[in-house]
Amino acid sequence: MRITALRSTKQGNVAVEADGAFLCAVHPDAWAESGLSVGDPVEGDALAALQTASEFATAKKKALALLGARSYTRRQLCERLSRTASAEAAEAAADRMEELGLLDDVDYALRYARELAENRSYAPRRIRLELRKKGLDRETIEEALASLGDRDDTAAAVALLERRYHMLSTPAEIRRAAALLERCGYDGGVIRTAIHAVRRLGEELADET
Repeated sequence: MRITALRSTKQGNVAVEADGAFLCAVHPDAWAESGLSVGDPVEGDALAALQTASEFATAKKKALALLGARSYTRRQLCERLSRTASAEAAEAAADRMEELGLLDDVDYALRYARELAENRSYAPRRIRLELRKKGLDRETIEEALASLGDRDDTAAAVALLERRYHMLSTPAEIRRAAALLERCGYDGGVIRTAIHAVRRLGEELADET
């Protein structure tokens, strides 16, 4: 089978015709790198290699677009790419993104752990859970948690309650406060201590007025 014609598709790919019939559509980068032209034979291993290269080029283009919009972990990126590409193409594209410095699980974990600790007041237990959901491995997660340094969980819990409630004066407020701290990953001892501290502070303020 020989290549008899080429044309551009609306998607910007190269439509390849062989023996007068449509054969396949390939990414222009893959076509350029193939070295093939009209009149060349294309079948068997050559055709498989062309299609594999095209799938990789398409996955790489998609990966660049995704990473240009926001950060991803390697697993997240591969899962997104696998919606339209083979697992092999997705993994190869992820490898290329790592080579370019655009995909870095360690850096992602460090930044995300700090965001969760500082902006959401999450305890280490909840941070660990959120990092696992992102597909990060145990070593990377523990490195990210260690980067946060020693942290006073009780002080963080108290600060969170003060921002949310200022005072805890009713059973309903206390229940909501406890539920909030539980969702944020604090253990029972920290929750009780923090609630007691905020209630005592509220009583002191009430006495002053």
